[in-house]
Amino acid sequence: MLSRNKIKYLQTLQNKKNRQEAQFFVVEGKKILIETLESDVLVEEIYCTEEFFHLCRCSQAKKTAPLLRV
Repeated sequence: MLSRNKIKYLQTLQNKKNRQEAQFFVVEGKKILIETLESDVLVEEIYCTEEFFHLCRCSQAKKTAPLLRV
């Protein structure tokens, strides 16, 4: 489960200024997430449902970011 502080932080990334300052962005959606995992982008964290967690495990195997279930 995500903490309130983490949820608030992720919500701040909706603002372009906050994304640029933090040098992070949020990827939403199955197709874009899978494309991101297959790219050279360093993935810090992934938040997903239990079902998506199982679909995504093989793509995640080659990355070092933790795959966090929500």
